[in-house]
Amino acid sequence: MSEFFDAVAGHSMAHAVLMAVLAAMAFHGWRQRLHHSAKYAAFLIAFALLSVNEGFLFLTTVADRLFDVAAEPQYWVFFYTLQAIGFLWVAFAWDCHQYADRPERTRDRAITYGAISAAVFMLGVLLTAEWGRQITTDTEFHGLGWRKLLLGLLELAAIGALIARAADEPAVLSSRGKHNVFLAGCGLFVLGGVSRFFFGFAEYLSLAGSACWVLAIFSTMLDELRQQGAQALAESKNELMLLHRVTSKLRTTFQLSELFNVLMANLIETVQAEAGGIFAIEGGKLLPKAIHGPLPPPKRIPEYATRKLKYLHEMMMKTGVAMGEGIVGRVAQTGQPIAIRDTDETPDFEQTIPELLKVKTTIALPLKLENEVYGVIQIVNKRDGKPFSDKDIELLNLVVEQAALAIHTARMHAEMIDKQLTEQELRVAREIQLKLIPEELPQADALDIYALYRAASMVSGDFYDFYRVDANHIGVAIADVAGKGVPGALVMIMTRTILKTMTSGNLSTSKVLAEINDAIAPEMQKGMFVTAMYAILDLREKRLRFSCAGHNPLVVYRAAAQKHELYKPRGMALGFATGRRFTETMDEAEVSLSPGDRILLYTDGVTEARNAKMEEFGEDRLYSLVAQSNGQPSKEFLESLMVQVERHRGPQPQYDDISMVTIRVK
Repeated sequence: MSEFFDAVAGHSMAHAVLMAVLAAMAFHGWRQRLHHSAKYAAFLIAFALLSVNEGFLFLTTVADRLFDVAAEPQYWVFFYTLQAIGFLWVAFAWDCHQYADRPERTRDRAITYGAISAAVFMLGVLLTAEWGRQITTDTEFHGLGWRKLLLGLLELAAIGALIARAADEPAVLSSRGKHNVFLAGCGLFVLGGVSRFFFGFAEYLSLAGSACWVLAIFSTMLDELRQQGAQALAESKNELMLLHRVTSKLRTTFQLSELFNVLMANLIETVQAEAGGIFAIEGGKLLPKAIHGPLPPPKRIPEYATRKLKYLHEMMMKTGVAMGEGIVGRVAQTGQPIAIRDTDETPDFEQTIPELLKVKTTIALPLKLENEVYGVIQIVNKRDGKPFSDKDIELLNLVVEQAALAIHTARMHAEMIDKQLTEQELRVAREIQLKLIPEELPQADALDIYALYRAASMVSGDFYDFYRVDANHIGVAIADVAGKGVPGALVMIMTRTILKTMTSGNLSTSKVLAEINDAIAPEMQKGMFVTAMYAILDLREKRLRFSCAGHNPLVVYRAAAQKHELYKPRGMALGFATGRRFTETMDEAEVSLSPGDRILLYTDGVTEARNAKMEEFGEDRLYSLVAQSNGQPSKEFLESLMVQVERHRGPQPQYDDISMVTIRVK
């Protein structure tokens, strides 16, 4: 008898320790805000229900062994129902792990499991009532083990589903060993659940299963705490390095464009975002100043502007965003940040071009200093597909506070520079550029050569030039710098000057472009590049060799067939890459020319000239005019082509530079 009471006392003590450990685990997980705290809360609920069942079995064992009193069957049904519900909540803990970063999904799953648990509970109540009616007529129940086994089928079905769930998702526990310990606990539960219908002390097997569960889950929690501490330390170190790097750069940068690009690049890399943009308030509206990655426009735009990223950015620059319009406008108007973790859960969020660039999660923060808003920073979409976290928002706020001060300082510096850069200085730059344009065209008996250009601003980024390669070869180049004003002109001058020194005696067009690229790429500002076409004409053989660096195609008009041909050899724009990365993409092509044939080199300012309806002049219209130029002198052809472009544009301003070169074989 004393051994029996020792066992009972041990059972009670073990049960108390089990519940105390589980309660401490769940409470500590909640305090530390672990990613899987919902998982531990679910385990606590499950063990509370299972413990009620264990307590019932303990009491029935005491009553049966000491007093020879067996429990009524309806109580068996009720407590086994609670145990089945307990296993349901252990299964829910596995789902908590799957949706750890989606609290709203975890809530939805909790409601689902709660509804299932309620249904199982109601079923247990009904079964209990049914057994209560049967007890008056069935007095032989206690002696029939198979009927007790029937009462435990619901429990065994639930624990079987749990084992299958655990086997499918071993990553819930921090290592394979812990996962195996957990499954061993499930096995002990099954063994205890079956044998307890025939043996009085079989519940200790279930208690051993509980101990296995506690061991696996508690050690997993310790692992997560250690990982969380190491991750927090690494994140803090990265944050300090980021803040030091960004603030150091911000303190020494007074060029707003460079400042915006540096800030945007660091912010995107810090929070591992796909894209982002900085919008500055100018003239009562927000204009994009730095766009990195595929950033959707903050408001709806015309369909044509979505065909190319270049058009999209141009339209955003031209139209801007009104105060209060879209998420960017609202942040600028209120001066308060907006964070949307899941746009699918935010009905009032407007997707501007969802078919091309869908926003899944976004943060918009004001660039504010002393209650004055200078602009807005918007970050969209994490690279791993998850929503932005509170840590991301906190880190962005720290950087943005420093950035607002730097932008204010840079603007004051820019205003001082602008006052010094007068219109007279711009005219001087314009005069220098005009002097670089060829005053005389090359002369050849069998060729009719002409060229023209129109600048979109006072200082242009387009250029063309001719080169005497040797006595029998003439080189011709046309290029378009991605950048207007003085910076674009400086890159143009640098490219043209270097090109002039590399063409003499070099009959390989691809090598010439590669040498130019290696020379200018290190000197170019971020975001700037040059598209170019370089061709060499053999005067004796009337053969044209050419290479293309991301430029518009070469147009060849065949007089005999009265049709045009397009040639665009493979090649990337100058400034994107250097060395083998550039040369491996650069090809050369060659065509033969016959009397009456014409070639045309042009920049995209021709085809992209837009009228008041924002309709482009277009390539088809250009090629049609080329086809109508049969026998037309080169000067007359280009001037009439320019008239057609200006007629199409109408009163609309010219947004891009226009350059054209044509050569006709007589």
